[in-house]
Amino acid sequence: MNVVKRNLPFLFMVIALIIFYSILLAAYNNDLINGFVFIGVMLVAFAIILIPLIVYRNDRKRVRKLSWIVLILGGILCFETPLLWYESNTYTASCHAEPIEAFDNSGIHLMLVTTFEIGYLEDKDLIMEGLQQDNLDIIDLHKVTNKIRYHSKNSEILRWLKIQKDDFTIMRDNVTSYLVAKTDSIDDVLNRNDISGDSVGLGLALSGLIGEGKLENDLTFGVTGALSASGDVKAIGMIKEKVLIAAEHAYPYMIIPSENAEEANEVKKMHDLKVEIFDVNHIDQAMDLIKKLNEEHAK
Repeated sequence: MNVVKRNLPFLFMVIALIIFYSILLAAYNNDLINGFVFIGVMLVAFAIILIPLIVYRNDRKRVRKLSWIVLILGGILCFETPLLWYESNTYTASCHAEPIEAFDNSGIHLMLVTTFEIGYLEDKDLIMEGLQQDNLDIIDLHKVTNKIRYHSKNSEILRWLKIQKDDFTIMRDNVTSYLVAKTDSIDDVLNRNDISGDSVGLGLALSGLIGEGKLENDLTFGVTGALSASGDVKAIGMIKEKVLIAAEHAYPYMIIPSENAEEANEVKKMHDLKVEIFDVNHIDQAMDLIKKLNEEHAK
């Protein structure tokens, strides 16, 4: 009991630190403060905690406990400070990119979107005007929120520590695991280093099946969707851009993840697009759909 009583001040300090950090983090992720305020307040707290550490430097017990608090807050600071590198990003611009066929004449067109960061500017209309003057084929601007910055920072740290792979590498592993056999027909795309994200997974797997002779297709499809190793089709980002690009290229059909179906159909209705959109949860559904449409077309 005495041990617990002696440690109560230390426990209260740890709890107070956790609450303090949680409040700051919640304020940041809800865009109530920016990264400079977030890191700045923690730096002030770090400096304040150093004061009693200096004052009681000759008291070993107090110094040991205070040192733990300093180490915890210092570790948090080291983890969060890279947020400042993302603070200048205000918008992400998405623009037209040419769809590609991983396997020639497969009819499966992978929907790509080119993106780049806009820094420091907050006026969306001014940004669009400047980009249009540069003759860039901009589809949309996406506001960069603190949640996006925080996710980007964490992902970068995990990749740097080799704890997490990037989305394209995960997609490549999933596609090769699903196909099992050789992927010579799609290796050129699998080995490219100028494509990011995982949205070409479904299209690559379908292209690989066509390349292996396991699927036949004489029609034109725009295809987008992340793929798991077991063949499940997962949601992807920038579905609006990909639907618009498919319509611009006059693709009659587009296959997308079911999780993106609502947004995709809203885009189709809003822009009065002619492309016919099909959504799937698994690659088997996509294969059945391709076979069915080919059979109907052949009649």
